Amino acid sequence: MSTFSHTGMIIVHPLLVPFVNQLYTPTRQEIEWAEQVTAGVRVYQRTPQEYREFIGPPHLNGATHILETHRKIQALESSVSINDRPQGKSNENPGIVIPLIRKGGLTGNSIKGGEWTTGIVPVNLDSSWRAAWDSSFFNARSVNSSDLTAKKMDLPGIQPPFHLLATLTMSLSVAKSSEVARFNLGTLNAVQLRPITEGETVRAYFSIDSVEDAGRSGKYSVVTSSQILVNQRDEVVFRATKQTMYPKLAAAKLELPKKRKSEIPTVSELRRRVVQNATFCGNASSPPLVPNQLYVHRMVKVFTPTEAKGLATLIRATNQHHLNVKKFNTEDLVAAGPLVEAATVHNVADDFGDILYQEVVKSSNVNRTNQEDMIGSVSYIHSIQQLAENPDLEEVTVRTLGIKNLDVEELLEREVPVRLFSGTRMKTSDYEEICREDFPLLYRRIVTQVLWKFLRLRPLSSSDEVPAEIQPKFS
Repeated sequence: MSTFSHTGMIIVHPLLVPFVNQLYTPTRQEIEWAEQVTAGVRVYQRTPQEYREFIGPPHLNGATHILETHRKIQALESSVSINDRPQGKSNENPGIVIPLIRKGGLTGNSIKGGEWTTGIVPVNLDSSWRAAWDSSFFNARSVNSSDLTAKKMDLPGIQPPFHLLATLTMSLSVAKSSEVARFNLGTLNAVQLRPITEGETVRAYFSIDSVEDAGRSGKYSVVTSSQILVNQRDEVVFRATKQTMYPKLAAAKLELPKKRKSEIPTVSELRRRVVQNATFCGNASSPPLVPNQLYVHRMVKVFTPTEAKGLATLIRATNQHHLNVKKFNTEDLVAAGPLVEAATVHNVADDFGDILYQEVVKSSNVNRTNQEDMIGSVSYIHSIQQLAENPDLEEVTVRTLGIKNLDVEELLEREVPVRLFSGTRMKTSDYEEICREDFPLLYRRIVTQVLWKFLRLRPLSSSDEVPAEIQPKFS
């Protein structure tokens, strides 16, 4: 009711007085907003994750009224003797207690650049993780679902989905790193280094590599960090580089690297095993792909509010703008960046055949994805190379865009600018500029871009001798 400028109400019984007072007493957030407005700020932003609010003359009257109400309440409370205040049935006054809250992220933890810092908790990757992931994302990879396929690749068993591992590598360190960040800008060089056995325990580590100023305002910094996932034998099973935008004050206390951190592997043992063991035997042929062709994918993903919050809790993403419905309104509650990237790539489904191995070269979050936004995907094939080490395999380099709240089939028969899919140094603002100038249909709709590589069995040509084992035999 106070939202509609009411300052009080008529009640029918004195017992309702405390509830009405609570309803019309300005909240801490309202007082903070009013103080900023009366101090003359032109743009208000309560937390780095929220949208900015531009302040004009109409806001000043409301802010003045809030502060005046607050002062009257304070004066009234100070004029009432503590002995006159209702104490319930007991005459004893137990005193007061001042609540405390532990700060998260870089502001609540002492982080030294160049040193490995462990994440919040380890997790046990049993089959329930894969089941939970597959219930949210369409997964058409046989190495993530077939123990037979995995064993033929000399793997210990079914492998967790790539983007589940990538997400955990980022999210398990959020509570100590990016909980107070403004924006997850994206990742670089995300690679699964070793096979994982179901039931292994993994934990995340991160290390600050560099801090740079972002933009012209001077209010933000871009922090680049190395992220790794380690098993119970202290073997690195996944690695990536993360770029995150922070308020400059949050990153100001970071100590930049003074010593070289311990080296982590760069060569993927998982890839080596796939290349060494993948054959046509028992596998269907892959669909042909054409370089410099744009493919529209038929699958879409919608993060319902319940699912988005459940997944954020599952992956230990403690950022409040994923979960706190009282602090953030609908427009500010967003799906976690790694989940959006996962949805974008999983929408590919089986359009590219059975993907046996993949890695992300670079991903960028362009626009935020709110809960209940629909994500569709389109992919541009950059190159297709037959592997010299295994002629049955080919490596495909592709850039996939995640597009929100648009039926991507509307792109069919349209001339889409190739500039959206080219270049490795594109900034998020570049995508918006291209769309605004050349393709307004996608303006403010691209949520993420993922430049990635994958290995698959090459398509069989008419000159190939089809292996006898490729046709299944049933008994």
